Amino acid sequence: MSLDLLKRGQQHDVGPLAVVADRQIVACNEPAAAMGVRPDMKVSAALALCPLLKWRDRSPAGERAALADIASWAGQFTSHIALQPPYVLLLEVGGSVRYFNGLGNLMRKVMEGLEALGFAGRFGVAPTPQGAVLLARSWLPTSDRAVIDRTVLRERLLQLPVCVLENSGGLRATLEGIGADHLGDVVALPRAGVNRRFGPELLDELDRALGSKPDPRKMFTAPAKFETYIELAYPTANSEPLLFVCKRLFNQLEGFLSARRAGVTRLVLTFKLDHHPEPAVMTLDLLRPSDEALHFTNLLKERLARKQLQAPAERITLQVGEVVPLYERALSLLPDDPQQQGEALPKLLERLCARMGAQAVRGLRAVPDHRPECATVTTELQDGGPGRRTHSGEATLPSPRPFWLLTTPQPLREVQSVPQYGGPLKLLAGPERIESGWWDGADARRDYFVAETVEQSQVWVFRERRQPGGWFLHGLFA
Repeated sequence: MSLDLLKRGQQHDVGPLAVVADRQIVACNEPAAAMGVRPDMKVSAALALCPLLKWRDRSPAGERAALADIASWAGQFTSHIALQPPYVLLLEVGGSVRYFNGLGNLMRKVMEGLEALGFAGRFGVAPTPQGAVLLARSWLPTSDRAVIDRTVLRERLLQLPVCVLENSGGLRATLEGIGADHLGDVVALPRAGVNRRFGPELLDELDRALGSKPDPRKMFTAPAKFETYIELAYPTANSEPLLFVCKRLFNQLEGFLSARRAGVTRLVLTFKLDHHPEPAVMTLDLLRPSDEALHFTNLLKERLARKQLQAPAERITLQVGEVVPLYERALSLLPDDPQQQGEALPKLLERLCARMGAQAVRGLRAVPDHRPECATVTTELQDGGPGRRTHSGEATLPSPRPFWLLTTPQPLREVQSVPQYGGPLKLLAGPERIESGWWDGADARRDYFVAETVEQSQVWVFRERRQPGGWFLHGLFA
């Protein structure tokens, strides 16, 4: 499978935009095309048609980097990927078709993913790599650019114009001048004469496309670490276009992580600011490893709503911390699966931290102390908060414990040795004896009970074993 790629504008509502090399239009976006701008047009002619046209110089290094980024993202579809710069990506998908429920469904996912990354692409499918490249370059209907059978591939390729060949270049006019308008015409010519007049490259490309000559490719190896960037078409400090651009970076990261069945717990976004010496840095910390672009986008949305950039950003770089494996879990058919509900809590806490700041959201961590008022401490969520467990997998707090613990135990009245709280209390469970704290001067000697009130709510009470004794209310159950 071959992908012929074209980079689109990085921002929504970007206006007419073109890429220029040697004062000539190389590519343009849809708004510019709607005004009559076309590739191979001089910049002066394009400005006459579209006075609001903005352009950027072509960057071969940037194109190579973008192609490598897409290859890393495409690892979620196949592990066999080859690059054909400047804008062709080759995917060996024979082993992936069944996994993605058919070739059509696989191609749809690839093209939708490219769209989310900000690229437009044309695909070609063929038994040979170069055959797929030529089909992708052709203007055949979509259904005719996917060929499985070698015989059908030969028939289809011979009908294509010679302009689809990489090596047609300056030979096109000469080929057309001798009546060789299509690849079939070139194949019909005497090979010795074609080789002598046009060089071996032309026939070599045809032979590789038709499958009569081997076509080995160097496989792409994705980098171990993830780092990418986007140059903004226009510097901006507005959160909406910044979020739009970062979403494309997150989509690329999602593909990178999906290929590795991995996730990350830290994302670092660096904003290079226009006419500003120091960049702005935003860090997104997660409680659990994740590979979801939508979740990353939601977290950044909260941060951008709380913190504005000091100056317009002209470049955004995304880096991630350690990439850790994600373990598969069985999906439940039940709509209220407790496991799925438990996974939603860390995401909620992460969004609250992004919205209000990490210092505003605290967790509770159990400590080895039997006294209820000393058994937990507040801590940062990264150090151990809700949803965190000990190495044994069990919560360290004894059970049962009330949801609401009073800061100071409330003395209770007794009637015939029965504690009263809006009426007589009925003891349901206990006693749980606690004798602790002699080492720090806050000695506790208590017998705890779970009790029921006359209104059938449950409370946590204790009887003081030290003189003068008495009953106390220490907590309320939810």
